[in-house]
Amino acid sequence: MDAEWLLREAGVKLCAVGIGNGMQEARWLLAQASGRPSGALRPGWEVSGEVCSAFAGLLERRCRGEPLQYILGSAEFYGLELMVGPGVLIPRPETERLVEAALEAYGGSSSPVCDLCTGSGAVALALAHAWRGRVAVFATDISATALGYARGNARRLGLAVSFFEGDLFAPLPAALRFALVTANPPYVSPAAYAVLPSEVRDHEPREALLADEDGLAMVRRLAEEAPDRLAPGGAVVCEISSEQGPRAGALFEAAGYRDVRVLRDYTERDRIVAARWPGAAAPAGTCGSSPISLERPRLPVRTPVCVADATGRRRQDPAGPDSRVQAVSETMSNAEGGRVSSRDYVQELVGIMGRLRGEGGCPWDREQTHASLKRYLIEEAGELLDAIDDGDDAGMVDELGDLLLQLVFHCQIAGEEGRFDFQDAARSECEKMIRRHPHVFGDRRAPHAEAVIDQWEVIKREEKGGRGDPSAVDGVPRSLPALHRAQKMLHKAGRSGFEWPDLGAVLEKVHEELAEVQAALAAGDPQTVREELGDLLLAVVNVCRWRRIEAEDALQQAVRKFESRFRRLEAMLAAEGKAMDRCTPGELLARWRVAAAGAAESAGAGR
Repeated sequence: MDAEWLLREAGVKLCAVGIGNGMQEARWLLAQASGRPSGALRPGWEVSGEVCSAFAGLLERRCRGEPLQYILGSAEFYGLELMVGPGVLIPRPETERLVEAALEAYGGSSSPVCDLCTGSGAVALALAHAWRGRVAVFATDISATALGYARGNARRLGLAVSFFEGDLFAPLPAALRFALVTANPPYVSPAAYAVLPSEVRDHEPREALLADEDGLAMVRRLAEEAPDRLAPGGAVVCEISSEQGPRAGALFEAAGYRDVRVLRDYTERDRIVAARWPGAAAPAGTCGSSPISLERPRLPVRTPVCVADATGRRRQDPAGPDSRVQAVSETMSNAEGGRVSSRDYVQELVGIMGRLRGEGGCPWDREQTHASLKRYLIEEAGELLDAIDDGDDAGMVDELGDLLLQLVFHCQIAGEEGRFDFQDAARSECEKMIRRHPHVFGDRRAPHAEAVIDQWEVIKREEKGGRGDPSAVDGVPRSLPALHRAQKMLHKAGRSGFEWPDLGAVLEKVHEELAEVQAALAAGDPQTVREELGDLLLAVVNVCRWRRIEAEDALQQAVRKFESRFRRLEAMLAAEGKAMDRCTPGELLARWRVAAAGAAESAGAGR
């Protein structure tokens, strides 16, 4: 059965039961069933009966409301791939804000850190990864099942976290005092729990979500019990529901904490309460004398990989991980240095766009489509090129941001239609870059740029099952500027063997085309003149290609030179009190030569 047809039918079925991202989820499920990365599900691939059967089973589970992460056996959190399954809460993107707040709040001392209600270990493991063994991390949970996943995740990721089973601080050694306590406790009130999606209520552990009374019962306990386990100046960072901010902050203030703050997530909703117990503490953002890295790890470029049991052991790895890509990702994850920020502005921009397009958002943004945004994509790219040509760094930052907004905009629209989102686009590009650079991320060799290009073309053909494009000049976008498109097409034709023997022959073709233009002009046929001028332009572009000059850049430079000289000519005539349309051709030519000489002098002085 054809994979594309199968995915299309599955996507429709998922959307029919209310799953908005149906097409993308169908791809993940088929990747799981087939053992292929989702990026390898190419058009025309014939799916075997065995894979169809496995896929149908996974699809049925998803249609019944079972969480996708449980079916795939894994979930991404703060750049880490965590095993999850029935009996453990699925890590949410909003909890990543808890990690960021914790990294910012840590005072930096010899005291350890504790994560309460750890579940899959998401927060504890993200902190352990960020500190790379420089801080002792402890974690507790009342669920043995959840701790089975947490311990398995720690082993698989090679991270040192000490897990204890029990209620809040109770199972921890009494002598321990912590510089930081984090918690993602149950905080959903009974009323809010009753209206949660059935996918959550029917599948995820009730005890990890539901709290008594107003949902703050566990937060109250944390505020009351933490002072006995905090080192002087230690901090508490706790996740809360979006409507609990003022009340949660008041609980910590009443308990005697200082610096109580309610922090918002990227959608501007209250999400975290942070507070510090009185006493001296080291400056935030340090770990003893060693700075903390706030860089989130990079995920291995692959689809969700495992179906795990409650002990944290893998039962299978259907995605068949590419060990080379995995090793590359681990190397990237362990690299240190460079400018690092705890604030993920890309994710924030995605959140802003979601709000602009959502209920109560911006009317103009909500009306836009892929087609209506095309002009802005071209305009922003043009403005970026101007900033590059001007050497304007501030302008480049501004225009790159505008161009990034357009990319996020298109992904947001596609995500609303259940086709793909920004993460899908970024993931696809990561996979492609690693796959097409085996001389960097693998063991192949490419000693020079031409070898890289040759290798790139070979890999592209391999990705298409060895078929390649039907024509050597396929893959040149029709919407490119004409000079750029012409040069790219001539380059592709030349690489296929359709090439002039030397530059002399290319120049001879220019003279030939010029003669044909002159003949067409003499004949007076406008259509023929148009065709011959086009042939002449194409021949000139070929000269640029042979000399490795970008025709588009060359013409842009010529236009800028003309503009400068013309403005100088206008200034000269204005100084003389003359109008351009009143000058004779001879007068204009004489002054043009002066303007050109002046422009050349200015250029020389600039050098």
